Amino acid sequence: MSNEQLSSTDECLPSTRVSTCFNHPTSDVILQSSDRVLFKVHRRNLEMHSQVFADAAGVTSTLTHVAHATSHLDTSTSTSTSSNEVVHLSESSSVLELMLQYMYLQPQPDLRKVDFEVIKDLAEAVEKYVVYSAMAVLNAKMREHIPTHPIPALLYAIRHGYTELVTESAEATLDFPPYTMLQKVPSEVFSAWISYQQTYHILLSKEFTRFGPTRYHASPTNVKEPCKSWAEHYSLITTVLGGAFAYSTTNGGNGGSSSGWSRMRAGSLAGLGGPSRRWAAINNTSSSSSPSGTNSPSTTLFRFFATLERRLLLSGSGSDIGIGTGVGTDAVSTHGGCADCKRELGHWLQQAERDWREWREGRGVEGLRSICRLLGVV
Repeated sequence: MSNEQLSSTDECLPSTRVSTCFNHPTSDVILQSSDRVLFKVHRRNLEMHSQVFADAAGVTSTLTHVAHATSHLDTSTSTSTSSNEVVHLSESSSVLELMLQYMYLQPQPDLRKVDFEVIKDLAEAVEKYVVYSAMAVLNAKMREHIPTHPIPALLYAIRHGYTELVTESAEATLDFPPYTMLQKVPSEVFSAWISYQQTYHILLSKEFTRFGPTRYHASPTNVKEPCKSWAEHYSLITTVLGGAFAYSTTNGGNGGSSSGWSRMRAGSLAGLGGPSRRWAAINNTSSSSSPSGTNSPSTTLFRFFATLERRLLLSGSGSDIGIGTGVGTDAVSTHGGCADCKRELGHWLQQAERDWREWREGRGVEGLRSICRLLGVV
C-alpha cells in the first residue's frame, strides 16, 4: 500500500488495521475503507470540507446518512462502536488517505508520482463526496492524463459534466477503432462518439476536395492551363492528412507511451503567424497536453495548418523550390510566385480554420456533451 504505514489495534474489528497517518487520539468518527483500513478522523473536518458529510450532519447527529446520500454510487454503510462511529466507505485506503489530506490543515498531497488508477479513483471520490478543495486539482490531473488515458478521462468528464474536458478527451480518441470504444464505453456514449468520429472524417475528406489537385491559373497570354505550382502545394498539404484515416495501434487509451512524431505544441504553429495562430490557441487549452502519436488528431491538424500556412507564405515569394514555376516562367507574379495560388491558398486557410473551429467548439462534439445532461449514463 503506497505511502502508508499501518498498525493493528485491539479496539477494532477483526482483520482491520489503522492508518498511522490518520490515527488522531481525539477523533470522533472512524472511516473504514473497502480494504478494511480504519481512519480515525474528526467529524468537524469532514463537515467543513465535504458537502456530502455536511448535508448528512444537517439531517442527524450521526453520519449514517452518508450511506444514503451516496447510495446511487456505492454501498457505504455505518455502524457504531462504544466510543466512535464507524462509517464504511467503498473507496480503497490509498484513495481515502489522499482525499483526507485535503480536509486537514496540512500541505496537499503530491500527486505527481501517484499511479493513474489511484488518481482516477480519487477524482471520482472527491466528486462523490463534493470535496471542493480537491475537485479542481483532480480535474487538472485527469486533463494531464488525456494523452495516455483518454477513454477514462472522457468518461470522467461526461459523468461529471466537464464539457471542456469532454472536448479535449474525445478528440484524443478519434483515431481509435470503433470496436475498441464499443468495448470500453456505455452504448449511449458510443453512439454519440461514432457520430463524432464520422464528422471528423467527413471534414478531413473535405480538405481533399475543397479546391482539388488541379487549378487553372491564367498566364500573361490569358491561357488557362494547369498550374504546376498549385499541384505541388496541393500534394504537400494533403499528404499530411493521409495518415489520419488510419486507426491507432495503441492499447485504446488506457496507458502506453507516446511515439513517432515529436510532440507538437500550439506555439510551433503560432510562430508562423496568420489566421491559424488563433486556431492553435483554441486547440491548446492544456499547456502540458501533447499529441500521443504521428497520426493523432491533434498532430494531424497541427501539421495540416502548419503546412497550409507555410505554402501560403511561400507562394508569393518564389523562395522555395518549385514555387513560382506556374505554367512556365511567365505565369508568375511580380514577386516570383503565382498570385492565383496565393489567393486560393488564403481562401483555403480561412475556410478550413472556420470549419475546424466550429467542429471543435461544439458542432462536432455536441452529441457527447449532451450526455453530460443525462443522469446514470456512465
